[in-house]
Amino acid sequence: GPDNMVLTWTPDSQSIVFLSRREAWNPWYGRLFTVPLGGGLPVALPLDRGGFLSYSPDGRQIAYDRIFRNFRTWKRYDGGLAQDVYTYDFASKKLTRITNWKGNDTVPMWYGRTIYFLSDRDSNRRSNLWAYDLDNKQFRQVTHFTDYDIDFPSLGDSGIAFQQGGSLYVLDLPSEQLHKLRVSV
Repeated sequence: GPDNMVLTWTPDSQSIVFLSRREAWNPWYGRLFTVPLGGGLPVALPLDRGGFLSYSPDGRQIAYDRIFRNFRTWKRYDGGLAQDVYTYDFASKKLTRITNWKGNDTVPMWYGRTIYFLSDRDSNRRSNLWAYDLDNKQFRQVTHFTDYDIDFPSLGDSGIAFQQGGSLYVLDLPSEQLHKLRVSV
């Protein structure tokens, strides 16, 4: 769980970023830390709280959630712990709120000039992948599942893998072609 949860690598692949409650003043607000691959003490990112995050391609910024509640089963939740996506610029220390939906916007994934994220903002209130274009500031729905939510997507070099309704999918990038994976056990 979020007491100490690995999230990603730093852009130079020399440290691991993890979410921890070790310095939390409130259990809803974990902090983000890096720890060197070769060992050493964790170093807090310059943020008061955080959740899932993704680095920009140049490593100078992150897209992230300021609240982590992704293990909760509060579907279609609209309360004060609903998540939004922010960007943070390490050089300017500028925090920018990207989303402002009453529901949940979470698990940001920065690819090129687009930030992909999970949101339940469609008419069915299902968690689908959405995209935010950093240039024109527009949102668009990328997947259109109506039966089950997408869970825990993960960005790779050329796609986003995720689980939905007991099946595995890959959204190829940059084409955004969706492929259902066949798995035999």
